[in-house]
Amino acid sequence: MENEALASYFQQGEKKEKDFCQGIEWELFVVDSESFKQIPYDGKHGVADLLRKLGKELKLEPKLDKVNSSLIGLSNSNYSITLEPGGQIELSGSKFKKLKDAEKECRMFLGVLKDVCRKWKLSVMPAPYHPLAKVEEIPTIPKTRYAFLEKYFQLYGLSLAEHMTKLTASIQTSIDFSSEADFVKKLRVINLISPILSAIYANSPIVRNKKSSYISYRGNVWQHTEGIRSGLVKGIFSESFGYREHAENLARLPVVEGLNGEKPGTLVGMSFKKYVEKTGRFLPKWWENHISFAYTVVRAKKFIEIRCFDNQNSIERALSIPALIKGLFYSSEEIIDGAAAISEKFESSDFFQIKHAVDRYGLATIWKGSSILEMAQEIYSLSLKGLEEFHPKETKYLQPVGEILFVDKKSPGQRVADFWERRGKSVYNMKDIYFI
Repeated sequence: MENEALASYFQQGEKKEKDFCQGIEWELFVVDSESFKQIPYDGKHGVADLLRKLGKELKLEPKLDKVNSSLIGLSNSNYSITLEPGGQIELSGSKFKKLKDAEKECRMFLGVLKDVCRKWKLSVMPAPYHPLAKVEEIPTIPKTRYAFLEKYFQLYGLSLAEHMTKLTASIQTSIDFSSEADFVKKLRVINLISPILSAIYANSPIVRNKKSSYISYRGNVWQHTEGIRSGLVKGIFSESFGYREHAENLARLPVVEGLNGEKPGTLVGMSFKKYVEKTGRFLPKWWENHISFAYTVVRAKKFIEIRCFDNQNSIERALSIPALIKGLFYSSEEIIDGAAAISEKFESSDFFQIKHAVDRYGLATIWKGSSILEMAQEIYSLSLKGLEEFHPKETKYLQPVGEILFVDKKSPGQRVADFWERRGKSVYNMKDIYFI
């Protein structure tokens, strides 16, 4: 297997600027309206029932597990609905050029989901971290790749690995790139500013009905998920970084899911490169599958996924995420360079310390004398300028960010913690905060 074959996968993602799109993925818990308990996979009004109902209402085709034939998702030619290991429902939206199209699709999906839930005495909960559940209470859904993941985490997972799979939910957005140089630049800048982005949306302070010491407990979970494929993109700041080096680094990672008839647990410790050599053949879909098990804050496929955001409790705040990113990266080189300059006070070697501080204190973080809130305000101003100059009709989508940064001047999670204090220190008194 030649490294060029792996590197070419990323090159195939190059697009002309006029064809640039974005994507959005939105993960949601579905819970009992009174107990907040996640619904099980099986049984009346369980996850499988919910998928069948959504498929009928939205006219989507079922997706079955190839091994055990369990219903694990829905799709059409444009978008899909999938499941996370704990049964979280995820909308993987259509690629879009205009934010209004993403908004239309998100509202349609959420509207149908809420209608079904209301009839079944369930609620949609867009929490970044489940505020009540214990990880041992939640069985993994019957999806074969998640059985492999469980086995893998038994050996390589850190203390909160299973919490990541079963108790977290996020919003992710993706952007395109035009060349290898554009790929590298965008990856570097997003990695650099990711702690600032995390601080803006930090929103998960409550754990098991108690206020934790984190504004973003979800962020803390991701810091303690898995050591060798989390955090920053490996090698991102080396002068030689590009498609080839990125592919080489990913090919050294252990395989998680067997693709040639293996049983869970039989591949742990074997790198992707050795796996291909042992198997004696290489399929592009194997490589794409392997890459999907990277847990970095930014993940590169044939597009760039930005994955550092806590979930938000409104469509408006959810859509502000792709809006913020669009203003920064689909405008001008001047805007991108400005974003990079803001984070020059960060050293890559300090990344985990910075991220830990942001997870603890959100926008209140002071790093080596510099205010994360002020950095976030600068990021917002750059994004707003980018939208005003290149996408003026979409500036309205940034309004929720402006409210966070210039009115509240604190991360959303701080408000959640304040509500918890005022409402008897009980999540059960916060349905209007947690349910959408």
